[in-house]
Amino acid sequence: MKAHSSKLGFKIRELFEYERALHACRQAIHFYGEPFNTFLGHLSKDAKIPKEANGNHAIAEELISEERLFTIEGFVHQGETVVYGAIETLRTGQHMSSLSSYHYPAELPDDVIEDARVIVDKVLKRIGFDSDVFNAELFLDPISNTLRLLEINPRISKSHSPLFHMVDGASNHRQAIQAALGERPKLPEGKGKDEMAAKFMVRSHEADGIVRRVPSDTEVNELRKLLPDLMVQVLIKEGARLSDLSDQDSYSYELMDIFLGGNNTEMIRDAYERCRDSLGFLIQPMPRESVR
Repeated sequence: MKAHSSKLGFKIRELFEYERALHACRQAIHFYGEPFNTFLGHLSKDAKIPKEANGNHAIAEELISEERLFTIEGFVHQGETVVYGAIETLRTGQHMSSLSSYHYPAELPDDVIEDARVIVDKVLKRIGFDSDVFNAELFLDPISNTLRLLEINPRISKSHSPLFHMVDGASNHRQAIQAALGERPKLPEGKGKDEMAAKFMVRSHEADGIVRRVPSDTEVNELRKLLPDLMVQVLIKEGARLSDLSDQDSYSYELMDIFLGGNNTEMIRDAYERCRDSLGFLIQPMPRESVR
């Protein structure tokens, strides 16, 4: 299976939602399906891939989402699975399916992180994964402490890299490079300038629209005078149409990413609110007949 950024992921409760989701998949699945077919073409002839299945298929699955979502980053070295960081993910939107922010380190008990490591270790051993880094996403039921595995990626997360740098003094690229060199990656030492860090994803939940204004470099630079660790990535240009953005989830459009560090959660939240008040977008809605 291959998925990317929740693209073409839909919550389905009624038949009309199922039919609408199928229509949307047929319009765009080839952007992901055809590259995946190229990958499948390199598998050995012994691979048990049904002839009727290919990259231009989708699956319907049970909804496993819980209130809390988090990611563990780690590595496997000589068969030992080690976790070197946990990042909590907050969500927003119509179905609480759009990612709104990442927070490192996650405020989770050590036993929850260890339970997550054990689950991921079983999967990685089963597929023979070794001598590399990974990140894995899991849902946590805060009442029963039940964990459900969402996915494992055989790589670091670039979204987490600035967060590790702010808190630990070095990004997670260090572990990836050490693993690639055959070394046992070192654990983060917490020698960064900040006690914690976060990435915020500023989104539009409009059906569609034309962007008439984006935050200027001058506005960002003024904020940096107050917030030296601030990093801002504006992801859309003036005059662009929201629906022309690539790799978006099914219910929102990601307009801007904001990275911030601080001493505590309240400090980071206050800094983010200041950024949102100062860095504004202006979006002109599309006529209803033009909306996708």
